[in-house]
Amino acid sequence: MAFKVTKAKSAFLYYQSTHLKTIKNTLDLSMGAAMTELSSRWKALSKEGRAKYFSMEAEDRERFNKESIEADADAYRVQVAKRELLTAKEGETKSSRGARSRIAAERSAAESKRQAAKERVLATTDPEILAERQRIKDEKRREVKERQNKRKEEENALKQRHAKLDKVAKAQSAKRLEYLLGQSSIFGKLKLGQGSANGDEKGEAEGGDKKEEGSDGEYHPHHRDEETKSKKPSRATSKSKKKKVEKAPIPEGEGEEDEDGGMDDHVFLTRQPREIKFGTMKPYQLEGLNWMIHLAEKGLNGILADEMGLGKTLQSI
Repeated sequence: MAFKVTKAKSAFLYYQSTHLKTIKNTLDLSMGAAMTELSSRWKALSKEGRAKYFSMEAEDRERFNKESIEADADAYRVQVAKRELLTAKEGETKSSRGARSRIAAERSAAESKRQAAKERVLATTDPEILAERQRIKDEKRREVKERQNKRKEEENALKQRHAKLDKVAKAQSAKRLEYLLGQSSIFGKLKLGQGSANGDEKGEAEGGDKKEEGSDGEYHPHHRDEETKSKKPSRATSKSKKKKVEKAPIPEGEGEEDEDGGMDDHVFLTRQPREIKFGTMKPYQLEGLNWMIHLAEKGLNGILADEMGLGKTLQSI
């Protein structure tokens, strides 16, 4: 390893090391004031008085240059040795040279030494004592194995219990959903995608999922007023009369309700709106947006109850 070279000192440093302590103690000055006095005396010193310190500086500079040359040569030798260690010689492999070979040799020597010490201990120990030690070791191994098996059994039992709890929770959720759907026809229509929140419950109870169609094949909702329903002819009437009844004028305001509450057009987004340009909506955000659109079409209120940071504001906007 290259040795450290001490820096060369100047003539002023030699003068300072000789006179600074004397000036400080004689004049009873602080370190700053003593350095100021020392600097003024050095400037006032004659050329002959400085010659001594300049000669000391020249000797130290020569010493520094000599040590620097030796340090450079030593560093070069170290670099050459490292380069040789990194270069594979003839008959050597990557694992049989450099630090790896040294570490492998040290491990082999340590293992041989450990094995020799073990053999000496076994040769000088009573066989009964050795048998007792071996029995204790076997007993400890058996206890460890039993603890591991017991821990595995407990973990498996816990997993089975969690699976049962999850199954019960899913069943309870399904029951709650069925109960909610059974409380009002609105939720049933919303689940099946039929009608609107203002639809006729009587028509749903009688016909279920059945839709009324006119002779022209168009869908006619159930929420006509009682006057319009009373004007509809029986099924035994002719087709011409049916057409006349169905084309009868609808009271003011009913046509708009039919357009809003009917099943003619439904909006279902498969990708995010073009207005959202700075980012990409997650699939669950797009699903929530479609859910709110569906609620708006049905005339229902809804609440987004996601966790914080999942994009409820973006969906609402």
